[in-house]
Amino acid sequence: MIRVPVPAPDRPQGTITGLGEHHAVVRLPEGVRGPRLGSMAALVPVHICTPVNPADELLVVQDREVIDRWPVTARGVNT
Repeated sequence: MIRVPVPAPDRPQGTITGLGEHHAVVRLPEGVRGPRLGSMAALVPVHICTPVNPADELLVVQDREVIDRWPVTARGVNT
């Protein structure tokens, strides 16, 4: 089992119990409601080749503001 705190200061501490290419499963303490559908949470992925491969660029975000754009020079190479 993966045990990584969810670094979202506006939410109770959670534990990642599953991590995939495009999603994470987070266990919250008993009785705590989960975030609203569509809200954002900060997670640190362990592997991102598949989601990055089809992207033209990555957006660098700080405090919910895009501060830079990084081109994906190897786009489409991972087949």
